[in-house]
Amino acid sequence: MTLEILMSLVTYLAILSIAAERGVEIIKPIYDVGPFAKKLGDISSPRRKTMNHFVAFLGGFSLHLLSQTAIPFFPNPMDAAIMMGLLVSGGSGFWHDILSLLKNFSQGTNTLNK
Repeated sequence: MTLEILMSLVTYLAILSIAAERGVEIIKPIYDVGPFAKKLGDISSPRRKTMNHFVAFLGGFSLHLLSQTAIPFFPNPMDAAIMMGLLVSGGSGFWHDILSLLKNFSQGTNTLNK
């Protein structure tokens, strides 16, 4: 896998992640209305956090299917959509790990090319 392919995949994931996060922010006010407010609890409750991750997964999954973007190593669009949804729902911890891996990969590639 070349650095260009990896960078394009990370860029695509960043776009999906931002779009899914905006979707979560739009849907969050619904949690405070009617039966959702009682079942999901306050902002720090585990149920609410799980719901946020689930909504982000659905957003990433749906947006990937709508974009019809081909992902290397995933010839089946449904498998790619599931993987993109899971990756997008990872949140900031996921992005910290991805950027760290990308930095290490870039530094390793640069030292090999010298």
